[in-house]
Amino acid sequence: MNAFIGVAKGELGDFFQTYLQENFGVPLEINGPLTQLYENGDLRVKFRVMRSRDVPRGFYFRESPLDYGLTGRDVAVDELTEEIYSESTGNLIPAICLGANQFFGVQKTLEEETETLGFPALRGRVVLLGRDGYTEKKDRLTVVVNDYYANLARFRLAADGLQPRDYDLFVCQGSEEGYLSGGQADLAVCSKYSGKTTRKENGNCANGDGPKIIEVATIIDTYPVVLAKSMDFRFPDLDNIFARSQK
Repeated sequence: MNAFIGVAKGELGDFFQTYLQENFGVPLEINGPLTQLYENGDLRVKFRVMRSRDVPRGFYFRESPLDYGLTGRDVAVDELTEEIYSESTGNLIPAICLGANQFFGVQKTLEEETETLGFPALRGRVVLLGRDGYTEKKDRLTVVVNDYYANLARFRLAADGLQPRDYDLFVCQGSEEGYLSGGQADLAVCSKYSGKTTRKENGNCANGDGPKIIEVATIIDTYPVVLAKSMDFRFPDLDNIFARSQK
C-alpha cells in the first residue's frame, strides 16, 4: 500500500515522531528533510513535514493530495467549520460541522497518548480572551485572531450574537495577547496551553495603565489527532496499516 502523510512540525511533530517510533518503529525525523520515505514490506509511505495549519489543507491538493494527516484538533476543526443559513436570523452564521472541507475527517484522537508518551503540554484550548471591563455592547469591537483560527473566531462571535457588522477582525501570525495588553483590540481568539504569555502580559499591565487580560470563554479543547481522507473513511485505519507492515 502507498500512503502520503502530512505531519505537523514543531512540538506536535516531536510528539508524532515519538508516537510512530514507539508504537510502530517508524523512524520519522521531524527535524530532518521535509519529505521522507518509509518502506516496509508492501507498505510505502511518503511523509511531508508541514506547518500544522497546512496539514488539513493538504487534502485539497489537486496533484498528490494527502491520505492522512497528523496535526492538532484545533486547526482540523477550524478547517471543518462551514457557514450555514440561520432561519431565525436570516443570516449566514458559522457552525462547527463536518462539511466545509469534505476531503477529510478526524479518524482518531490521541489525547490519552499525550500523557503516556510524555507530552501532556500538548493538551490545550482555543479560547476567547478579552480586556477587563470590555463590553460586547460596544458599537464596533476590534477582534484579533491567529490565522489558524479565523473560522472558529467567527463561530464564537456569532454564538455571542455578534454579526460581522459588529466587529473588525484582524488576522495576525501570533502574539495575540499583545494587541489586548496594548489596547489595540477588545477581544482575541488564540490557543492557550500553560497560560504563560497571558500571565506575563498581565504582570506588565499591573505595572502600567493597561487593563488585565481575562478569559471570556473556551471555544474548543485541542490535542493531537489523526486525519484521514474522505468523510466515510474508505482509507484503512492508520495504526492498522503500520501494524500490519510489522508482521
